[in-house]
Amino acid sequence: MANWIQDTEEEFKKLPPWGRVAVGVVVVGVVALAYYQYRKGAAASTTPGATATDASLLPGAASGGVDANGNPISTSIPTGTIGGPGNPIIGPTGAPGPTGPAGAPGAPGKTGAPGPVGKPIVKPPAPKPPIPTKKPIPPPHPRLSTYTVQSGDSLSVIAARLHYAGGWQQLYSKNRGVVGGNPNLIYPDQKLVL
Repeated sequence: MANWIQDTEEEFKKLPPWGRVAVGVVVVGVVALAYYQYRKGAAASTTPGATATDASLLPGAASGGVDANGNPISTSIPTGTIGGPGNPIIGPTGAPGPTGPAGAPGAPGKTGAPGPVGKPIVKPPAPKPPIPTKKPIPPPHPRLSTYTVQSGDSLSVIAARLHYAGGWQQLYSKNRGVVGGNPNLIYPDQKLVL
């Protein structure tokens, strides 16, 4: 018997924590079932019309009445039987086990009372987007047929100022005879054909 208990104890220690809990639940269930049967037997003996077999679930569980063989049932539980004096169904409380994992969060609490009535929130009107200002487009130059070179002019400055199609290259090619072989060399008072 001692070897069986030792083997069982070693196997119990090998179980993971959840397995130990499961075994504990089963043991508690068996003890609760035995107690329930004991209480059921005691209640049956006091219930009118109960039979002897109802009251004889545990020996000596009920007061008065007879068992299945017709023998009177004792009002005390004999020593040595389950739940008898010196042999309680539930033993002393052991040391507490480890704390299990945290449970699921609880339901949200009640909503608080409404606050004082305040002024309504008034949003300021959205600022209007700025009206884009258009750069004034210089009026197109009247179509000139000639241009008189001023001091500080160059062919590229003249072409840009007059929005000349083809740029300074086109202006030079039309006026090569006036300008000469170097487009970077023009003089004031020269007349260019546009």
